[in-house]
Amino acid sequence: MISNLKKQLNKIPVLSGVYLFKDNKRKIIYIGKAINLRVRIKSYFSQKLYGLKASMLTEIAKIDYEITDTEIDALILESQLIKKYRPKYNVMLKDDKNYFYVVFTSGEFPKLFITHQPQKVESLKFKVKSEAKIKNKNLQSKNKFQISNFRLQVLGPYTDGQALKTTLRYLRKVFPYCTCKNQHEILCLKSHLGLCVGVCCLKQRRGINAELTRKNSEFKKAYAKNIEIIINILSGKRKNILRKLEKEMKIAAKREDFEKAAFLRNKISALNNVFQHKIIGVKDYDPRNHGGRASIIAARDEISRIFGIKINRIEFYDVSNISGQLATASMAVFDGERINRSKYRKFKIKTIFGADDPAMMREILTRRLNHKEWGTPELIIVDGGISQFGVAQKVLKNSKIKGASLAKNPDRLFVSSLKQISLKDLSRDLSLFLRNLRDEAHRFAIAYHRKLRSKKLKSDFYIK
Repeated sequence: MISNLKKQLNKIPVLSGVYLFKDNKRKIIYIGKAINLRVRIKSYFSQKLYGLKASMLTEIAKIDYEITDTEIDALILESQLIKKYRPKYNVMLKDDKNYFYVVFTSGEFPKLFITHQPQKVESLKFKVKSEAKIKNKNLQSKNKFQISNFRLQVLGPYTDGQALKTTLRYLRKVFPYCTCKNQHEILCLKSHLGLCVGVCCLKQRRGINAELTRKNSEFKKAYAKNIEIIINILSGKRKNILRKLEKEMKIAAKREDFEKAAFLRNKISALNNVFQHKIIGVKDYDPRNHGGRASIIAARDEISRIFGIKINRIEFYDVSNISGQLATASMAVFDGERINRSKYRKFKIKTIFGADDPAMMREILTRRLNHKEWGTPELIIVDGGISQFGVAQKVLKNSKIKGASLAKNPDRLFVSSLKQISLKDLSRDLSLFLRNLRDEAHRFAIAYHRKLRSKKLKSDFYIK
């Protein structure tokens, strides 16, 4: 059965969407989302699984999938399908405490928050401390809002907390909502950043605040509309919202209310841009995370094709210094399966004095080749442009190791003196993988540099 399924894998599209594993009775046993359906589903059959996942693999008789326009649509659709079908392996592999839910309160200015256990807050309502008196007995929550009995609206479950938080952050830029824990005498910082309407957490006072609160009714309607739109979007009704906003825009244009029409046009454009955002982050490239290993394998295979060799080990080098002072360097390592921090190495520059990054890179690469016990990489990438690339080529010319450099502004990969590839032209898997590896090397180098600088400052202090 598994061999038959493997034959069908290449027919699965390389698009974002939701996949459904079914047993021989066509019952859904697992639902997942992916930014690349083919790579994600293949990962189940290309690695050794243990425990419940191994058991699940033996039960899969059919694989269905549903393509989505964007990654955020996939996140929302996955949530809806899990809630509808409650597949047994979704429940067994991830208990309810690990799922994420979005809770919306009620009131004049509803708030929203994320929780793992919505059943404990279904009858609760958050209120700002200095609002009208609360008749019922108050409870104190962890985030210091006061709570009274009220019916809440709960959306979920969502499997990917990072993606959910990123989506809400993008939506908040278009449809502001309040997260303030207390009321303020003046407008809060979030309102100045366009993330909060302002009066929702503003104390009523005479003067300028009184003028603002006179418009409370108008602000309440706008705020309530924002919350309603967010609820509808997270419920999978994005297209309905877009149609409604477009209809309002046309009506405003017919009435020659061009200011409102332009405002709605900008909202529509901003909402479309939200769904074009990529919600994957560098953490997705940790194989312990959902879908991470499959993405790393795809990146490894692609860079192997670029250099025409099978690549199992990649080393990335970066230099850190301030005008040549206390210069350090680092080596970050990809070992074929993951970015392996246990194999990182750090260097103190010994022979170069003054700001000369290419010369420093030459020193550390020469020293690196003397350490056969570290293993031999198929590819070495250095941070920098054509100068650093030239240094790497000269040092590695008598070895079988390929050399490359990764430059910034714009991000591009030098693979030869005549060829450079923009990261925009690479797959998302490989471009994010390279950036992640570069960031790791930079982080490690600068951490060592700061450590040396701190020691020197302490030493100078005691000498004085």
